[in-house]
This record gives sequence, structure tokens and C-alpha cells, in this order.
Amino acid sequence: TPPQMGAKSWKEVLAVRWRISTSEAHRRLTEAALLAPRQAMTGEALAPVLPATAAAQAHGLINAEHVEVIRKTMAKVPGFVDTATRERIEVDLVRNAVGNGPKELKDSADRTLFLLDQDGPEPDERERARKRAVTKHKQREDGMVDVSAT
Repeated sequence: TPPQMGAKSWKEVLAVRWRISTSEAHRRLTEAALLAPRQAMTGEALAPVLPATAAAQAHGLINAEHVEVIRKTMAKVPGFVDTATRERIEVDLVRNAVGNGPKELKDSADRTLFLLDQDGPEPDERERARKRAVTKHKQREDGMVDVSAT
């Protein structure tokens, strides 16, 4: 555990042991959580969260920047998208990443997300209520108070 190694977290352990920045250590831990094989509570082996991305990285076809773009894109896929479509999106992103740089991959990923949900999310009354607010600002020297509302 990190305390046994004299650190507060795994991020700190990696940063000290490998002499890397804490942001690089965080990136590596995040990447490992998505791309490494997992284990279920009952003990059976599970595939990585992003199996196609893990395979491409293991074969050296994509780099850390590609993985970051794919990870962020998959996190933005709307909740109504079924599992088979999610897997297909990931495979398409990996195929695109193999032949292109991170910038081109990001452009392609943004287009895919746009095509999935062109209208944007359906308005949710709870979310709208959460964002409603009235703010009274600090009194000005002339005694007036600005008020803004959403």
C-alpha cells in the first residue's frame, strides 16, 4: 500500500519511484485503470474497460495522446447509446487513431459525438432547476446593487 511505501497515494509512489511529475503519474494510473485487465469481485477475469484501445496500445499502434482522446470521447458518449454501439465507436476511433495523429483523431471523435446526438441532450427539468439562481452583487459606491439571474 502507499503508506507502507512512505507515500499518501499511488500517484505519489509513482512520481517518487520513477522520478516523473504527479500529472504524468496520474495519467499513467488513469490509463492503467482503463486498459489493464480487471478482476471481478467473485474472482473471474474481466476485459479492460476499453479493450480495442488496450490492444492497439499493447501492439504499439497508438500512443498516450491517442489514448487520452479516446478516453475523453468515450466518457462523453451519451447514456442512451447501447453497449454494442459503444464498442463500435471505440473500434472506429482506434482504427482512425492508427493512421492519424491525435489532432485528426480529436476532430473525428468530435464529429462522431455530434452525429450521435445532433440536438444535444433532452432538456431535464431537474438540471434546469439546479442551474436556476439569483445573485445579489456587492453594493456599489453610489448605493446601487447589481442583481443577476439565470
